[in-house]
Amino acid sequence: MIFSLAFVVQGAIVTHMTTMDLQQQCKDRIEQVFSKCEEFFGRKFNRPTVEFNLRGARAGLAYFAQNRIRLNSVLLNENGREFINDTPGHEAAHIIARHIYGNYPRHHGKEWREVMRLIGQEPSPYHHFKVKTKNEYVCGCPDQSHFISTNRHNKVLLGIIHLRCFKCHKNLVWKKLTA
Repeated sequence: MIFSLAFVVQGAIVTHMTTMDLQQQCKDRIEQVFSKCEEFFGRKFNRPTVEFNLRGARAGLAYFAQNRIRLNSVLLNENGREFINDTPGHEAAHIIARHIYGNYPRHHGKEWREVMRLIGQEPSPYHHFKVKTKNEYVCGCPDQSHFISTNRHNKVLLGIIHLRCFKCHKNLVWKKLTA
């Protein structure tokens, strides 16, 4: 287990937490979510295995068939409390929605949103954490850069996808090609 230092701002007080502390808080949040849903739905749920080995731009992934949740430890360490308040519950809601509604709920559909509201979280399908990547793209906006995940970058290079700026609606161009 790797120990690193994270700084979590709580009001004006800065506390020091190890990676293990942050990971335990994620597991505690998942336990809270499952307990609340057990009480509401009147049934027991098997607890998922929780791993902190996800890399890249995704904050978390839920695997229903394996009853497993993977979380991004880099984003956890960089975002601390905000990550803990958002991601573990989001992923747990996916597993619980499948337990309750079977194989039919859409990934971020109404059943998942219902579970998210039940656990007191805003049902947002995306996180807003800054992701550090070397794949910098530019558009028509002055002084604007877009950092793209390696997977999306590779799809752009292969011509599978094309990316546009939400603001100016121009195609994004890899910065290395404009230098």
